[in-house]
Amino acid sequence: MKKVFIVVLIFIGFQSLIAQNEYEDLRSRKYEVKMNVTDFLLLGKLNLEGEYFIDDDFSLILNTQVNLYKDSFELDDDGDNRVSTFQILPTVRYSLSKKIHSFFYLESYLNMNWGKYKKIKRLDDNLGNGYYRIVDEGFSDLALGFGLGYKFYIKKRLGIDFNFGVAGNLFNDNSVKEIYKGGVVIGYRF
Repeated sequence: MKKVFIVVLIFIGFQSLIAQNEYEDLRSRKYEVKMNVTDFLLLGKLNLEGEYFIDDDFSLILNTQVNLYKDSFELDDDGDNRVSTFQILPTVRYSLSKKIHSFFYLESYLNMNWGKYKKIKRLDDNLGNGYYRIVDEGFSDLALGFGLGYKFYIKKRLGIDFNFGVAGNLFNDNSVKEIYKGGVVIGYRF
């Protein structure tokens, strides 16, 4: 355990030495495009982001997420399951550190999400006979979320971001109750 701790301290110290020369270069680059590789590889979701750096402390992010895995339903015990198929997340991020090369941050975001849910529904045929069928129905909702993370840069342009956030939908009873976001995000700053 001590060896791991020492390696982490050396890594952070090495990053700090490199960061001194890269501060001014990073400040001149105000935009970053990113992709969440964890969502893509593990969950079948395409998650793309664009970030604009207002100053060293604040940035604005627009995130879009599309569920590429079409058959993402599995019926629960109560015969009902919900899945979010499309999300748009405008985000405000605040850096907790004065360093620009590597920092911890907090963020707040709105999650506009659309999706569908499967439900076992009783239907009637033309003769009045009842039968049950699994049907898809859609939903849309708005969630308020908060997150935190850690970000660092390699070679003045490649950003690696580790984050986690949770949002709760506010209006629709048929929507997903909590929406989690997170993973490893790789970006290019220009």
